[in-house]
Amino acid sequence: METDIYTGTLTYKDVEFTFVFDKQELRLVPSSDKSREVDRWFLKALGGGVYTMGDPIYVETPLVSAKCNECYQIIFLPSYHRSVGHINSVVVIDIQAYIIYNSKGNGIKKISFECPEINSIYSTRQAIETKRYSDGVFEIKTLKIDTSNEEKQFFNVDGKDVEVYFDIIQKTTQEVIKPPLSLQSCMCFRFDPTYDIDFLYKLHQIARCFVEYVCYRKDIFFQKIQIYTEATDNAKMTFQNGEFFVVGDKAPIDEQSIKDGRCIKHYYIAEAETSILTAIAENTLYMRHLPESREAGQHINAARFVMITAAFEWEFKKLYPSGLRRKDASIKADETATQVLTTLISESKGKLKELYKSLLKNGIGFAPLQAKMVQTGKDLDSIISPFGKYLCAINKKELNYSKMGERLASQRNHYAHGDLDEDFIGDSLLDLIFLERILYAMQLKRFGVSEKNIQHSINDLFHCNIAIKE
Repeated sequence: METDIYTGTLTYKDVEFTFVFDKQELRLVPSSDKSREVDRWFLKALGGGVYTMGDPIYVETPLVSAKCNECYQIIFLPSYHRSVGHINSVVVIDIQAYIIYNSKGNGIKKISFECPEINSIYSTRQAIETKRYSDGVFEIKTLKIDTSNEEKQFFNVDGKDVEVYFDIIQKTTQEVIKPPLSLQSCMCFRFDPTYDIDFLYKLHQIARCFVEYVCYRKDIFFQKIQIYTEATDNAKMTFQNGEFFVVGDKAPIDEQSIKDGRCIKHYYIAEAETSILTAIAENTLYMRHLPESREAGQHINAARFVMITAAFEWEFKKLYPSGLRRKDASIKADETATQVLTTLISESKGKLKELYKSLLKNGIGFAPLQAKMVQTGKDLDSIISPFGKYLCAINKKELNYSKMGERLASQRNHYAHGDLDEDFIGDSLLDLIFLERILYAMQLKRFGVSEKNIQHSINDLFHCNIAIKE
């Protein structure tokens, strides 16, 4: 039974407390004989029975509730970056996530995530079959999605292998105000049984980032996160025995983006999903430029301009770890200049030495954004040119990667150096819109997605409505 307040007892720092939890803040109330002991946690002795406020206290481990009056058990994950509060002997702890158990289990083996965006990414339509008869009868049959022949996909988090797959859940009810049958897509992670709530929280962050990435917006939250334990008689089978909650993890549902299908469909990136998840887990996928919402993404300010170009620079390094392709003569000249500057650095002191270091770091082999844009445009032209030509055509412009890179670099430098008196380079806004598409082409190519599937992904994600030649 769902409730707004949970109560029970737990032990913290070897003291048993009565707790009250309102789904955000955890209050620990000690017994009367332990109040003075708890008060001393927050004080610093000065001697002679005199005390002053001590250093802040931070919770360093998850708090496990052995007893709960409203459910079987709760596990709390505190906000580690916030100090523990103290009001009249009551300990106050901010909570960032928690688990509500409704039954005992043998550790958590699986976690599933549900939200409307996942229904769009992994369509529930593939799980139904419809048929209309001549007498007006309409038949709907649900189908089981058979994934038994699919190769299992894994990625690694904190040294643990995590299997990922998408599934469709069939839900039935006898309630009058709800439909008798509903289908819900979910993203699932399976792993060795664990009780580690920190690990689950990391999986939640990774799953959320994945959905944000394939939807190109950050206003994503999971409406339901369920946890599963393995069956006692069959380790391959699991049953749902609780729910995982993240405090404050809510945002308005962008129904229009979901209706428009503004996301990358699962079947376009199915073979690359573990590469994407691995990059997210290892923090090697640039996502800082993602807009807070689709509406926010329609507006470009100085910060977004700089962040999108920064994303391009980052992804260029990933796609071209050796840098720009250059002629042998240019490479040899750089090597000679490097040797000369290295010698000058070793023989110099003070400001002159720092100047030589700066020249070595920023001068030798330095590739401007314009040159990077030319090489990227040349190599990815078969993928990105339909989108660039379409944008240019409706704005009566010509697609030119060199001029595009020059405009983007100039406008970025105006913003970065605070040149507010410089006129805005109007065409650079069109270039930036195209650059958002190019970024996904660069990233998805790095993850091994085919050219046609990259084009379909970009077409759907940005609602381009371009006919893709098969």
